[in-house]
Amino acid sequence: MEELDEDEDHRVCHECIGEDVLKAEILRDGRPGECSYCANEDEIGVTIGALARRVDDTFREVVGLAREDVTINGGHVTYGPSGETPSFLMTEMAEAADEEIGQDIVSYLSDRHQWDVNDGDFDWYDDTSDIYAIVDASDGQLRERWTQFCAQLKQERRFFLADGIAVLDEILAPLLDGRWPDGGAIRTIGPDDADRYIYRGRIANDEGASAEILRQRVSQLGAARPGKAGSGRMNPAGVSVFYGAFDPITCVAELRVPVGGAAIVGRFEVVRPLRVLDLTLLEAAQRHISYFEPGYAELQGYAGFVRGFHEEVRRAVIPGRETLDYLPTQIVAEYLWARADPPFDGLIFGSSQLTDTQNNIALFPHASVVEGAEDDVERKIHFSYTHRDEEGDYVEERVLFDPLPAPAAAASPSPPAVPEEDWFSSLLSGEEPVAVQPSLRLAEDGISRHRVRAIAFDTEPPVPISFSDWEDHGF
Repeated sequence: MEELDEDEDHRVCHECIGEDVLKAEILRDGRPGECSYCANEDEIGVTIGALARRVDDTFREVVGLAREDVTINGGHVTYGPSGETPSFLMTEMAEAADEEIGQDIVSYLSDRHQWDVNDGDFDWYDDTSDIYAIVDASDGQLRERWTQFCAQLKQERRFFLADGIAVLDEILAPLLDGRWPDGGAIRTIGPDDADRYIYRGRIANDEGASAEILRQRVSQLGAARPGKAGSGRMNPAGVSVFYGAFDPITCVAELRVPVGGAAIVGRFEVVRPLRVLDLTLLEAAQRHISYFEPGYAELQGYAGFVRGFHEEVRRAVIPGRETLDYLPTQIVAEYLWARADPPFDGLIFGSSQLTDTQNNIALFPHASVVEGAEDDVERKIHFSYTHRDEEGDYVEERVLFDPLPAPAAAASPSPPAVPEEDWFSSLLSGEEPVAVQPSLRLAEDGISRHRVRAIAFDTEPPVPISFSDWEDHGF
């Protein structure tokens, strides 16, 4: 903040300004003297003129006409902008301790821009009028780029997108380098964390489906083998991703089990640290943005976009449209595991079936390996039964297997399992394939059956539909 020789003696100290950016600049550029507002004689401060020139461009960038509304003044009903005076907004933006500070800044800037107003420019500092308001920054440009990107994926081309990487760089870079939100959105989930348990299930509506899962529970409840996976929210067909939830009820809801149906759910435990991007933090811990921070409008627009971006990722997809509607989120997931440096192990996002704090997690191909899945032997069920209590509720289910056959003679150990894509690339590079370390372990006592008795619907308010005959009036 530069003081000019023609500035009046009116001074404001840093103690009278609560806004962090302005306060820091006053402390950096100001000098000791008497404050005209709090009467402290030896506080660091600047002239009102210096402060007014500093805030001028920012004020005109973030303030505009208030929305039009019906107002009643002196018994007269009028329709027009209904807002605040410039001095009120200036006092709020600077978090000034005295409203007179805002009034003096506006008075200085009104005189400074009087010639511009006389030439027809908009009067930003007419303190006799209450037509002003702080205008929310638009996320339009970034949202338009994302919308075009999604449309290209669904309707035009899916591979050779010229600016596809640039769009994702722009959207994800602030999240990946920790600039957004406050505290960041990157987490590490380890074996000792409260969130170390992840639930994954499969629909078991009949005896055959149930028996298939129970005969080989580790591999059946884990992620599909590479090449066998169907298309999902975070993966194209053939690419193995582990989808789970942090509680069993959300897990069952995401499976969309029908009323009267059932699911078998396994509790998996994280066995190595997993680096994940947590999109739920975009809403829970928004970063504070100062009006006077460089690039305020861009940052505020980005804030609005990423809140909507999480909704894009988590939203429910209508059955039958998965192939197209999952394309954008599949690209985002692949970006996180293939382009980010270091790569991410997974992504946390809100449930599309339940609201509030119920969350899902998708673990990417290199982090979807379950301990023991490769060696899981299909067992033959000898007998199974369920037990009910006096009220008729199921309380226990037991499965008895036929004994395993005697082990064959020891053979040379087989090489560790390597996903097909890593095996193929190792042939081209001439390098030995690297075994993928397990990320999860299925708890022996963590398997349960969930029968669905009812489903609660949360619908939007009903929209009435009216009917009439068209009349051609000859226009």
